[in-house]
Amino acid sequence: MLSLPADALPSEAADIQGIASMEACFGGMLFTLATGWLVDHFSYRPVFYAAGVMPLVCAALLWTLVPRVDRISLGRVTKSVSSG
Repeated sequence: MLSLPADALPSEAADIQGIASMEACFGGMLFTLATGWLVDHFSYRPVFYAAGVMPLVCAALLWTLVPRVDRISLGRVTKSVSSG
């Protein structure tokens, strides 16, 4: 997930990563408030359902909305390891 912006829009990857990080922080704060409200009024069951369904929904959205990113062949890359 973290390399997706760099693959899709390499020239704007830093801007996109910054915005996504900021939104993740706000999302964490809002989800904490929503979790507290749901647990107070119902139980932990809706929270567990949401935590189980959200990754599936996000994966489906990524699969359908993100265009195919082709691999770039860099040729044969070798790495030497020295024992020193």
